[in-house]
Amino acid sequence: MSGKLRPHILIGSKRKGRVIVLPTFDQVEIDGNMTLDGDMKLNGSVTIATDIQLNGNQTIFGDLQVNGSETIDGNLQVNNNETIFGNLQLNGSETIFGNLQVNGNQTIDQNFQVNGNQMVVGSLQINQSVRSLGSVQAAAQLLVANLPSLPAGIPASQQVRYYNPGIANQPGLVLKGTNGMNYILFVDASGAIPALAIQLA
Repeated sequence: MSGKLRPHILIGSKRKGRVIVLPTFDQVEIDGNMTLDGDMKLNGSVTIATDIQLNGNQTIFGDLQVNGSETIDGNLQVNNNETIFGNLQLNGSETIFGNLQVNGNQTIDQNFQVNGNQMVVGSLQINQSVRSLGSVQAAAQLLVANLPSLPAGIPASQQVRYYNPGIANQPGLVLKGTNGMNYILFVDASGAIPALAIQLA
C-alpha cells in the first residue's frame, strides 16, 4: 500500500489515555512539511518535499530523502540511504546502514554511525563519538580541538621512517604531500622505541 499525504501533516501521540493508531505505508511521499510528535516507522522509502520535524524516533527500512531540513529530537535509523538537501539537526543518535549525504550542515548531539559513505557539503558537528566502518574523508583539514598534554619524562629522539614500497591497504592517517601524492602516517612499534612512519598510499 502506498500513500501520498497532504502538506503540513500533524500527528499526535498518546494523549489522555487515548492511543492514536498511526497509519502504515510501504512508501510515503509528502509535498509539504511533516510534523510528528510520536515515533515514525516506515518499511519502505519516504520522500519529504520540504522540512520534517520529528519529536520521537525515526526508523526507515528503505531510503530517506528530505528536500528541505530535518530535525529529530530522538534517534534516527535508516537501513538504506539517506539524502538531506538542507540541514540535519539530530538530538539523539544516528545509525545509517547505507550512505548519507547532507548538502547543508549536520549537528548530532550523541553518537553517530555510518556503515557506508558520508558526504557533508557544509559543516559537521558531533558532540560525542563517531564510528566509521569505512573511510572518513576531509577535503581540507581534520582538526582536533582539545589541547594535548605533555607527558612526564624525557622524550626519546626518533626520526620519521619512510617505507618504500609500503603495504597495500595500510591503515593510518592519509596526508597529501607537496608533490600531490597521498601518504599514510602510522606508528612503527617494531623497535624498542616506537616511531612515526609513512608510506605511499
